[in-house]
Amino acid sequence: MSIRILEKREVEQNSFYNSEKTNDGGGYHQPYRETFFEYEGETYRFVLDSSSCGDFGLRYTKTLYKHDEVLAESNINEVDAPEVWDGGFSHKNPLHVELLEMGFLKLRDFMDDGE
Repeated sequence: MSIRILEKREVEQNSFYNSEKTNDGGGYHQPYRETFFEYEGETYRFVLDSSSCGDFGLRYTKTLYKHDEVLAESNINEVDAPEVWDGGFSHKNPLHVELLEMGFLKLRDFMDDGE
């Protein structure tokens, strides 16, 4: 079964966003993205909430919802000390694997190594 995108929304959270200063000039791209999709006849919402800081590192939360219930979540924070790498998605879940294959998730978002 495959994911069918229903709707996408994106809001820039950094009012100082500037593509020429995204690495370490304060103009970091910090999107809040919502994607609504259908999978096996059910509707889901995937949210990326980023407050990443260019060269200083990644900082984001990715959350998968069904009927406003959190099904899985990953929190990655390379900016603050100590760093947080809390992957909450699983290679054992076919939907999570499909989200990986479609680019919504990265390997660091998983709690297991896929074996």
